[in-house]
Amino acid sequence: MAATKANPIVFFDIASKVGPWSPNTWKTRLALIYKRIPYRVEYVSYPDIEPTFKRFGVLPTSDNAPQYTLPMIADPSSDPSKGPTYIANSFKIALYLDDKYPSPDYPTLFPPGTRALQRVFIERVSSLILLMAPTMLPLVGQPGFLDDRGEEYYRRTRQAKFGKSLEQLAEEGHQTWGKVQESWETFGRLLESDTTGPFVMGTRISYADLVLVAAFGWIKRADGW
Repeated sequence: MAATKANPIVFFDIASKVGPWSPNTWKTRLALIYKRIPYRVEYVSYPDIEPTFKRFGVLPTSDNAPQYTLPMIADPSSDPSKGPTYIANSFKIALYLDDKYPSPDYPTLFPPGTRALQRVFIERVSSLILLMAPTMLPLVGQPGFLDDRGEEYYRRTRQAKFGKSLEQLAEEGHQTWGKVQESWETFGRLLESDTTGPFVMGTRISYADLVLVAAFGWIKRADGW
């Protein structure tokens, strides 16, 4: 049974005071929108993410801290005797959505033969996003961005992870921003080498485009909220 307006996919996103912002959850939100799959959003504060996973019996998304991360979806089951199907991790969700909601009834995120290629592309974008962490993470932790409980949790856990305050991390980001800009400009020139169309795959939209939009949306939201 496919998700319907009466029985939609539940999409778990990170709570904030400024609306959707996380690049990872934006990937899933955009995938659901592009594939025109009915969904509703359930916002979860940072300290409630792990308990939410455990409540539904969903395995951790990583062996390293933080082990439980959003996005996650709950897809209605075709078997009334069973509960929804829970999937976490944005890439796994995208693969699941393309398999469960295939073309021609739904737009395709991964044209035939491109899954491995797109995975390589996504890893490259992820490495570029990681370079921005010293600049972007402090923006997310600034007062008024996350909900109050989420802000306290975020600042405390990120300080423990990096061994420094978010303010110190921001100063590090200021010093390394030139390298970040240079890396993105190099990447941009590679994308511009294909002049057949406006998308990563020329004239065809793919999941790779949604990943880029998600990254840029994060930057715009965190820097301009």
